[in-house]
Amino acid sequence: MEFSLLAKCQTPSKRRTNGQKDASLRPSVRPFVSYMEFDTSLLFSLFVSYFQFVYFLFTAGLVIHTLRKGEPVWGVTSVDNLLYVLREKRSQQISVYDVDDLFALRRCLTVPDLRCGDDIVACAHHRCLYIPDWKTGRVHKVGLTVEASLSSWLVGDQPGRLSVTGSHSVLVTCCCVGKIKEFSTDGKLLRQIQLPRDTNAASHT
Repeated sequence: MEFSLLAKCQTPSKRRTNGQKDASLRPSVRPFVSYMEFDTSLLFSLFVSYFQFVYFLFTAGLVIHTLRKGEPVWGVTSVDNLLYVLREKRSQQISVYDVDDLFALRRCLTVPDLRCGDDIVACAHHRCLYIPDWKTGRVHKVGLTVEASLSSWLVGDQPGRLSVTGSHSVLVTCCCVGKIKEFSTDGKLLRQIQLPRDTNAASHT
């Protein structure tokens, strides 16, 4: 409504004759239309930016607890309100904290053959943890039962970061050779994907 009214105000009062179009109409309206299009686009961009800022402001994470200082942390994952923290240690590498009890330390798990683990993921379906060891080229599996069974398998290449799929298999990113390998929970190779040559240093899938 406002646009039509302003456009009408800029229309010359001279009447059209013999059905001919008023040549002065287009030059007088076009700059105004261009200005309105630019102004609308600018206002829309500002509107979107404002709500993105508000969304970030109200969804940014808050620090709810700080664990006591210890060895460097290489990975964090969780299952059933238990937080599993992988630390740079020769023994008791995995610290288990109870989220529902003010992050009280419940126990520590040792992976004897782990040399250089720099990631940890959990699978709630198989009730286990997976840790890549790039120095030995293996993936370690740690059971979350009381006995905490341990096993591992060779990847065939230097493993990078891990992911657990919706079908409960394990994706291993091998950045040095540009491959993604999918394993079953018992270490059986299901398939592998060769990444394009122009994919540089893919470390996580």
